[in-house]
Amino acid sequence: MCPPRQGSPTDPRAGVPAAPVPLKRLLAAAQAGVQLAPRPKHPRSDPEAVALFKASWRERLDEIARQHPQKRLRVYFQDESRFGQQGTLTRRWAKTGSRPTAVRQTEYQYLWVTASVCPETGHAEGLLSPKMNTATINRFLALFSASIPAGEHAVMVWDGAGFHTSKSLRMPENITPVRLPPYSPELNPIENLWHYLKSHFWSNRSYQGAEDLEKAALAAWQAAVLDESLMKTVCSAPYAKRATSD
Repeated sequence: MCPPRQGSPTDPRAGVPAAPVPLKRLLAAAQAGVQLAPRPKHPRSDPEAVALFKASWRERLDEIARQHPQKRLRVYFQDESRFGQQGTLTRRWAKTGSRPTAVRQTEYQYLWVTASVCPETGHAEGLLSPKMNTATINRFLALFSASIPAGEHAVMVWDGAGFHTSKSLRMPENITPVRLPPYSPELNPIENLWHYLKSHFWSNRSYQGAEDLEKAALAAWQAAVLDESLMKTVCSAPYAKRATSD
C-alpha cells in the first residue's frame, strides 16, 4: 500500500487531488537525502571552543554538584527573543503552481520574550517586557529563582550578552550560570523554541499594537511552552543529556 501524497484527498491539510506516490520512489528519495534549510552559523564561531564546551560538560556539572551536595541539579537553557510587527512569512498549503499571499507588516512595535527551559523535564519559565536590559534580566532571575523547588539547584546556560555579564547583575544563590562559547547559538536549544513559536504562531499575521503583541505572545506560551512534552522535544539538547543530578 502507498502512503497518500501531501495534498491528496486523504490529507486533511489540503483539498488538492493528486496521485499517490509509489513507496519505492519515496524510499529512493529518502536514501538520496532531502534538501534542508541550514542552521545559521556565525562566521566568528570557534569550532575548538564549541568542541571543548561539549567535552567538558559532564565535568562542569560534576563540579557544580560538588558545590551543592544536598541539591538535585536541573539544567535550564535561557535566551531572549524580540517579537514584533516585523513578522515572518512561512510556507502554506496551496494549489500547485499558485503563489499564496500572507500579511507582513512594516511597523516597528515589538516586545521581548525571555525564557528558560529544562530539556529534561520540559518545565519553562518566561517573562514579557517592553525592553531588554540588566534590570529586566534581574527581574526574570528573581521570578525564576522563586520557582525552583527547595531541594533543587538550577544550572542556567546562556550566552555572553552584555546584560548577562553586567556588574549590576544579581544572581540568586540557587542558580549557577554557565556561559556558552561566543557566537555559538547552535549550543542553545532554546533557539529552536523561537523558531517554533515564530513558524507556528507568530507568522503570516498582523498586530495592531503592543496589546495585540502581548496577547499573541501569551497565547503561544500557553498553547506550546506550557506543554512540557512538547518542550522536551523542541528544546532537546543531545550533547547535554545529563540534565539532572541527584
